[in-house]
Amino acid sequence: MWSSVYVVCLNGMVRPDWSFTVYNKHNARTDISFTQNDFKMGITAHNELGDDLFKMMQRKVTDNDATHLFRKTLANKQTKLDIDDSSILILRHLDDLWTSYSRKYGSTVFAIYQAATDWATHPITRGAVHNVSRKREKQVASMMQSPQWEGMVS
Repeated sequence: MWSSVYVVCLNGMVRPDWSFTVYNKHNARTDISFTQNDFKMGITAHNELGDDLFKMMQRKVTDNDATHLFRKTLANKQTKLDIDDSSILILRHLDDLWTSYSRKYGSTVFAIYQAATDWATHPITRGAVHNVSRKREKQVASMMQSPQWEGMVS
């Protein structure tokens, strides 16, 4: 697994348009070599993320914006019914994290990002922590491609 880290965010970085992860059994004889282009794309994505984080720090949002985003993305249970079926436990946890990070960074998109990445990388679970974390990181990446997120950052 290869990833980049910014000192400003110690929760683990989630970048929806680029990822570089390989999982295989230790006894498998699988070629996992990567091309030079794969690493160049990762370095480019890392540099762009720094610019994106700075823009997130400048963009103001309200408590209702954060709750609405979490309700429609991370806390949303996929159902075929046309009802608001959000997970109350997930929503409560995300709102608590939002409150904490908004006190630290102000009511900005960056505080929402920090809350989401904290939720993804520090799961409270009885199951396999790494599996839950990987699933949540994908959910955060998906959140960052949602119409609600796009409306906040544009």
